[in-house]
Amino acid sequence: MSSSSHSFIQVVENRLRMQHGVSVIPNLSVQQLISCNYMNEGCQGGWSIFDGFFAENVGLFAQDCYPYSGKNGQCQYQSKISTNDTDTSHWCRSNFEIAKVTKSYQVEPTETGIQKEILKNGMVDVTWSFPIYAQHFGTGILKISPDNAQAKEGADMIDELSHTSSIIGWGVDPKDRTKYWIVRNAFGQTWGENGDFKVIRGQNAFNIESFPGGYDVIL
Repeated sequence: MSSSSHSFIQVVENRLRMQHGVSVIPNLSVQQLISCNYMNEGCQGGWSIFDGFFAENVGLFAQDCYPYSGKNGQCQYQSKISTNDTDTSHWCRSNFEIAKVTKSYQVEPTETGIQKEILKNGMVDVTWSFPIYAQHFGTGILKISPDNAQAKEGADMIDELSHTSSIIGWGVDPKDRTKYWIVRNAFGQTWGENGDFKVIRGQNAFNIESFPGGYDVIL
C-alpha cells in the first residue's frame, strides 16, 4: 500500500468537497497514481508532492474508472464501463479526468502554519517518522516522553521519513490540556479511532510538522 498516494487523494477530495459540496465529488482513483505515476514507486511508496506534480500534468480519474487493486499493475487509461453503455451522465463516460491540481506546495512547517492552511484550504498531508508500534495504536495521544514506554521502545531514535498521513484538525485534551493533531491514516475505519488518531501537537514529534503539503485543486 502506498500511504503517500492514499493521503494525497484524501487531501484532494477534501479540498474539492469544501469547494463544491460532498455530493458533487466522486471518490478519486488511488490506483491511477500507483500504476501510472513514474515519479513514485507504486505500492513501495513515494512522496505526495510527486503525486501533485503528476496531477498537475495528467489529471485525476474517478475510482469507478480506475478501481483499486492493491498492487502496482500496468498503467492503463481505460474506462471499465462498457463501450455499449449510453449513459453519458456517468463520470467515466463524460470525462475521464475529473479533477486537476493547479499547484503543489509545501505548507509552512510550523504548528501555526499548518493550522492556517487547514482553516483556509482544507486538510494537509504530512510525511513523517511513523513508529512501528503505532500500527497497533488505539486511543489516546501518540507522543514521545522519557517517562513512558514509547521512549523505551526507541521512539526517540526514529528519524526515517517512512509514512504519509493527513492532518484533518486539532484539539486539546480536557484532562491535562495536551495539544494534539487529529491525523487520518489509510488503514481503514477499524484502526485507531474510526481510522483517525491523535499525535501531540507543537513539538514536531516524529517529524510530523516538518513536511506538510498542500494543493490547489479544480474540477
